[in-house]
Amino acid sequence: MDKHRRMWEAKGHRPYWAAIHIQMLGPKFKELTGFEYTKTFFTIDEHGHAASYFSEAEMAASTRHFAKQWFSDWRNKFFDFTEAFYAEADKRRKEVFSLDWKQLSDDEIIAMMQEIEAKSPFRYIFITNPQHVEPIETRLRELLADHDDPNKVISAITTCDLPLPFDDELNEIAELRKQWASMSEKERIDALQHLVTTYGWFGGIEGEAPYDEAHYEQEILNQPEEHTAITSIDVPDEVRELGQFIARLGNIRFWGRYHGMSMRYCIRLCLEELGRRWNRKDMLYLTVPEAASAKTTDYTDLIAARKQGYIAKLEHGKPALITGKDAQPYLDAAQEEIPDTDQFTGKIANPGKVRGRARIISFASDDYHKQVAAFKKGEILVTGMTRPQIAHLCHKSSAIITDEGGVTSHAAIISRECNVPCVIGTHFATKIIKTGDLVEVDATNGVVRIIKEDSLSSA
Repeated sequence: MDKHRRMWEAKGHRPYWAAIHIQMLGPKFKELTGFEYTKTFFTIDEHGHAASYFSEAEMAASTRHFAKQWFSDWRNKFFDFTEAFYAEADKRRKEVFSLDWKQLSDDEIIAMMQEIEAKSPFRYIFITNPQHVEPIETRLRELLADHDDPNKVISAITTCDLPLPFDDELNEIAELRKQWASMSEKERIDALQHLVTTYGWFGGIEGEAPYDEAHYEQEILNQPEEHTAITSIDVPDEVRELGQFIARLGNIRFWGRYHGMSMRYCIRLCLEELGRRWNRKDMLYLTVPEAASAKTTDYTDLIAARKQGYIAKLEHGKPALITGKDAQPYLDAAQEEIPDTDQFTGKIANPGKVRGRARIISFASDDYHKQVAAFKKGEILVTGMTRPQIAHLCHKSSAIITDEGGVTSHAAIISRECNVPCVIGTHFATKIIKTGDLVEVDATNGVVRIIKEDSLSSA
C-alpha cells in the first residue's frame, strides 16, 4: 500500500456521511476537475472519530495536475460552475428547512435524501485542498522573491470583502448586542428563539446538539475582540490578481463547507424521521441506499459491526465501508510516528511572533465542549484545523497553530482577518504540544517552539 498522509480529523462521522464524503473524491471529482483519487481512505473508530488519509503519490500527482488547470481557461469555467451550484444549493437548503416533515411520505423523504446525496458540494471544497492550491501560492512567492516581506504582502492581498455564510447570523447578534440592555424580557426571549430557529442547526453537525438559547445569549453578552487587518499595500497587478484568486478560493471553501453542513444536517433529519416511522434504531449507521430499504431489510448485524469502527474507501469509483479484519491493512497504513521534538515548522498563514500558553481544541475529542469553554483570551489556539464553530476562539487567541490547511484554509483566512500570527500545516502540532505548554510562535518564519519552564528559571 502507498504511503499515506493524514489530512483532517473530525467527529460524528456516521456511515451515511462518510460514504457521501469519500465518493466526491472519485469519478465525480474527475468530472469537475479532470483528476480522480482512488487510494484515499477514512478511518472511523467506535466513537465516530474520523481521520482521512491520502496517498502521498496521488497528492503529488494532483498538485502537478492543478498546476496546469489553475492557469488555463478551466479556472473561469470552475468559477462559473461553482457560482451556479451554490445558488441552487442555497435555494434547496431554504426549501428543505421550511418543510413540514409530518406531511411528507416515506418515498418523498427517501427521494430527498437521494437528491442531496447526488448534489453534495464536497468536490467543490476538495478543489481548495492544500495540495491543489499549492501551485498558486508557489507562483505568488516566485513573483515576490525579491520583496522584503513577502508574507506581509500575501496576508494583505488575500483578504477580501466577499460575503460569508455566517454574516447574517453575526450581524443579527451584533445588532442585538447594541439593544440588549434596553430590551424587555419577552423581546429577549423572542430574539433568542429566532436565532435558534434560523441558525441553531449549525451546532447540530458532527454529532453535536443544535445551538440553544443559552448559546446565543452568551454570544450576545460576549464582547468580540477588535482586530485590524492589513489590507492596503502597493503590489504589481499580477501579484494582486493572484492574491484575490486565493481569496476567492477561500471564500468558495467557506460556502462549500456551509452547504455541506446544511445538507448533512438535512440527511440526518431524514434518517431520524424514517427511523421513528419504521421503529428502526441507529439509522445514522446506514448509507443512503441502505436507509432507503431499511423498512423491509434487517441491518442489525451490519450496524453492530460498524459501531465497532470501519473504513470508508473507494472501490471502482463507489464508496465501500469495511469492517472487521478486512479493515486492518488500512489501520496499519494509518499508523504515524510522532517526532520527539520541541520545535517544528509549518506554512506561514499570517506573520508575527508571540509567546503564550497553548490550548488544544480537538474536534475529535469527547470533551470538545469543555475545551472550548476553557479557552482564555490571549491563549494560543492549537487544533487540527479551525472551523467556523470556533471562529470566536480565533478572535480571542494570540496566535493559531494547525496540523493541516493551506493558504485557502479557514485558519489562514481568519488569521489574516484578525491579524494574529498563524502557522498552518505543521501536521503534528496537536500531537506534540499539550494544553498549558508555553509556546513561541514565530509565524514570520513558520517555526513553532515549546519553551521549557526550567530553562527560563535557570536563565
